[in-house]
Amino acid sequence: MGIPLRVFYSNTSSPSAAASIASGAAAPAISGDLQFAISERPLTSAERANFTANAAVQGDSVHFPLFVNLYGLFYNVPGNRAKPLNITACLAARILVGEISDWTHPDFLDPNPTFVKATADSFRITVFMDSPTSGATMAVLSWLAAACPSVPVTYSTIRTDAVLVGGNMIAKLQATPFALGWAMAAVGRAASIPEFAVETGKAGQFLVTRSNNATAMYDKLAAVVPTTLTGDYSGVSVSALPAPGVAPILALTYLITRSSWNQSAAEAQRGEAVRALCRFFHTSGIAGSAADGFISEYGLLPLGDATLAAIAPAVSSAFVTLPSAVPYSFTDGNGDDVVSSTRSGFDVETYRDMLAQLSALRRTVGIGAARVMRGAGSSAASLFIWRVFSEMRARSTSPLHLVYRATGSGAGQSEVVAKASGYQAIVDFGISDTPMPDSSYADLTANAKIAMVHIPVLLAPMNFFVNIPEGVLPSRQLKMSPCTIAKIMQASGDWRVAGCWGDWKICTDGVRLRAALPPTCRPACICAVERPGSSIRVTAPYSRQADITFWNHSDIAADNGGFNLPGNPITVFYRQLSSGTTAVITAYLTAACPGWRLGSGSQLSSWPSSFRPTANSVNMSTSVAATPWAIGYMDAANGLDLNLLEVAVMNRDGNFVTTQTGDVPGAASALFKSDAWPKNPTQSFSAVSVLNQPGAATFPIVAMPFMFVRTDLTARGDAGALLQAFVTFMLDSYAQNVIAPAAGFSPLPAEVRQYTTERALPLLQIDTRAKMWTFESGSVLQSGAGSNDYVISSFAGSFENTNAASFADFFKAYSVLQNKANAVAANATNATSATNRSNLADVPANLRDKLDQLDKQIKILEAIAIAGICFGIVGLTLAIFSSCRIFVHSTLWGGLAGSGLVHPSSANPGSSSTVRRQKSTGNLSECGTGSLHGGAGGEI
Repeated sequence: MGIPLRVFYSNTSSPSAAASIASGAAAPAISGDLQFAISERPLTSAERANFTANAAVQGDSVHFPLFVNLYGLFYNVPGNRAKPLNITACLAARILVGEISDWTHPDFLDPNPTFVKATADSFRITVFMDSPTSGATMAVLSWLAAACPSVPVTYSTIRTDAVLVGGNMIAKLQATPFALGWAMAAVGRAASIPEFAVETGKAGQFLVTRSNNATAMYDKLAAVVPTTLTGDYSGVSVSALPAPGVAPILALTYLITRSSWNQSAAEAQRGEAVRALCRFFHTSGIAGSAADGFISEYGLLPLGDATLAAIAPAVSSAFVTLPSAVPYSFTDGNGDDVVSSTRSGFDVETYRDMLAQLSALRRTVGIGAARVMRGAGSSAASLFIWRVFSEMRARSTSPLHLVYRATGSGAGQSEVVAKASGYQAIVDFGISDTPMPDSSYADLTANAKIAMVHIPVLLAPMNFFVNIPEGVLPSRQLKMSPCTIAKIMQASGDWRVAGCWGDWKICTDGVRLRAALPPTCRPACICAVERPGSSIRVTAPYSRQADITFWNHSDIAADNGGFNLPGNPITVFYRQLSSGTTAVITAYLTAACPGWRLGSGSQLSSWPSSFRPTANSVNMSTSVAATPWAIGYMDAANGLDLNLLEVAVMNRDGNFVTTQTGDVPGAASALFKSDAWPKNPTQSFSAVSVLNQPGAATFPIVAMPFMFVRTDLTARGDAGALLQAFVTFMLDSYAQNVIAPAAGFSPLPAEVRQYTTERALPLLQIDTRAKMWTFESGSVLQSGAGSNDYVISSFAGSFENTNAASFADFFKAYSVLQNKANAVAANATNATSATNRSNLADVPANLRDKLDQLDKQIKILEAIAIAGICFGIVGLTLAIFSSCRIFVHSTLWGGLAGSGLVHPSSANPGSSSTVRRQKSTGNLSECGTGSLHGGAGGEI
């Protein structure tokens, strides 16, 4: 406006505003009471009668429609976020009055056949309600009265256990599972709280508020909303409009004032200001032609062009002022009585500019801020986890960051339970090669009352690998039964003292010791013979010796059809720290060999002391590769990458298989079809084992690493939504069928993945305020949404990942060839022969060509190096020859001790001997020798 206009507006409820204008507008010039009120409830007939009966009003009431407010029903039911739940007016009414109190009530499930029954102790509905004077409560009750009169609902008849939350409705819904409440639609949508699809005026049609058909709504409003502005509006309602596609919970907002403003010149001018305010609400900049006006920014809806046009003529006739009052015009200009669309107050413009800058700043910060997810656990699965996340990060339209610490399976379990920190876990997930044991599972779920799910990651075949020279075992095949392996890996009850052997005797300290020591045993092995009892006390270190200590043992020969290996001692490596690989291997030996005595677990203290410890999977494989005649256990990928010899173990059906010849996924399929697989993902998985499963070709030593995830991820914020997206991507076909085999693992069977995605993932409860991730498909790409934030694109990737995979394949093929060549050169007893690449079935043809080209380059470089060495030898020979010639000539020029020969440069002119020599014109090789005469004064 061109002149100052002060407006005092008190924020109160609609009923209070209507009551106040009805009782307090009688003498505005005297008491300073209300000039107008904004209310979603029109004046009741009684209030209007009281209003018009006041002598100071001297006219009628005016109900000027401003806009439509849209309300929605919202819920928080775990597992039912992806697809809205359907609800009718009568179903909602029965819930509010307490007739239906459970989400699994048959009448509720009938319109919701896809309802996901997440694991819970109770499905009881918690009802949150707003105050009786709130716009949302009035809109919901008005809708129920119009749409379901058969189930009367008033505020006083709502079930007594309903919780009054006031303005905290959205926050309470987000924090309370199995709850229901109502709020302004725009507020609920902005908070990403799940919204009911409410039945419209067309039976059987359900829709959420964002799907409201504005065109159909505008048509109905033009027929329902009166255009006189004066008169009794108490019976006007826009709830449950009988129109398909129109959201039913609507409320019409009015500016309520008086029609007569002719008591004084000041009042008349004030009346013109109120009339201008009404007109201003209907201008295109505020109402918009459809939903593009200023009010739409606050989630409100305009009345529609037809209704606005119908109301416009009544604005002039409904307001009565004095002829002296100056009306306000809505044109561009600088006059005092002009309301200009191109002019705005400085404070308003500054505020808008600040909002725009703040929005841009938030977006910039949001785009640049990395979404962080943290995990810990299995080192064997770490390569797969890192590569999956690397691929997902390359496809993401928003920055991502993963912190996964390969601390071992034990840490993956303990850091999720987090008992030491009061069950407050820092990590978002943990991974272990074995399921969580019952003790830890009960600690978390029973003691801390925290639900969790086991999510299978992949299949990790594990086996025993050996380093036996190829010349000794040219077939590169070695078979072992489970009990043969057990005898190599465990100690008998005998004790060995400092390498001395003899007959057994019981010492005074309780240790069995060989008493009759052989002559080679040094006296340092024992302290003394104590009496009485002739006991021997140990002073030197004693250790337990494995049952099989040499490669020529008869049990190994029997497994291999009588083939005898040389009698070299066996060097055994084991994992020293807590390890999922150790847990899997020892569990397998426990199940497959009755003679295994060391038990099972992630960390054993009973390994024979002659065994050598290793820290992790990589350390294990490199140690075996560097130690001839060694054996160790590891995941198959590590052993095969170093070209170690994989032991063919006997499976449950009696057949010898390796990870390359056996069926790895078959073990998981057999287990899944058995009763050992839990029907509920939140149950204990401690009895789940893929080890020693039946099947003619089934490989028996297979681990199924599990990811441990707490079901309630609401406190994780954006990390919870990211974790849900990561698990979805990890179980998808690309990660399982491309990344897993490339990393040396096997994919999960289809039925296991289906079980996880359909049964486990829906149980994860994500903060409704968190940004949810979407996976781009072809249709999304066509709609142009593929470059939005929080999208994982199936069309994206990274140059680094593609080239890294290519290089990894090449390096693997080259390593296989190089390791095989090195083994032949180092261990063969006969002359080595060139390696034939055609026998390497795991090397692709294109890589063999690259290897051939690389070999040619190496041979060229070798030839150049040999030529350089030859030239170097020749140069060194010439240098030695020249040095000798110099020495001979220098000797001829000078004199030796007692010979009378003196070097020319050392000749003393005053001495009795003189040298007369013509200056040489050539080099030393051109000098003549002449005759040599001895004696004083001799000449040359």
